[in-house]
Amino acid sequence: MANDTDHNNFDIGTWFELYRRVEYFQASDAQSFIADYMEEGYRKEYLLYLMNFIMRKKGISSASIEIVNSHIAESNRIARLHGINTAKEHDAYVSERNGKCTIVPLSDIKRDNEGEPEELETFTGIVIEVEQTHGKILLNGLNMEVTFVPKPQSVGEDPLRVFSRDDINCKVRLNIMFSYSGLRGWNVVKIY
Repeated sequence: MANDTDHNNFDIGTWFELYRRVEYFQASDAQSFIADYMEEGYRKEYLLYLMNFIMRKKGISSASIEIVNSHIAESNRIARLHGINTAKEHDAYVSERNGKCTIVPLSDIKRDNEGEPEELETFTGIVIEVEQTHGKILLNGLNMEVTFVPKPQSVGEDPLRVFSRDDINCKVRLNIMFSYSGLRGWNVVKIY
């Protein structure tokens, strides 16, 4: 591809969607390829944010919080300029997959008989902010912020899944989804 000037973002995007499904997937290789060959834009920044998040989770020092957050900020900024809903989730973090990428499109998530997602990785964290429409969690071990909905309609009045300002500093478990605007918490449950 180094001598190929006849490629575009669609080609790189297609390559990435295929590459993340193979057993020999390496986030650092994908990151380098995307950085070198994809045209500037919100999709490039989004994919770089995903790859750096994977590397950060694996403890690779080059994937600092600042780098992940800078790709999130650029992805969000550019997508907003194009009128794209930046809060919509596109991908989720799943458990280890025999070498395959641990961030998968939402459409690829396996579901049980009740339609509930399976194989999602469980993270833990501390609630650091709760407002009327959103809250924030600081992820344990990654020191990154995740946005979540404090009163999701789907959980009714379940006291383990509804949050108020009284729950600041509460320990939680959650799944992670990814949007152009950043990390999104899903299935957030209090831990006592």
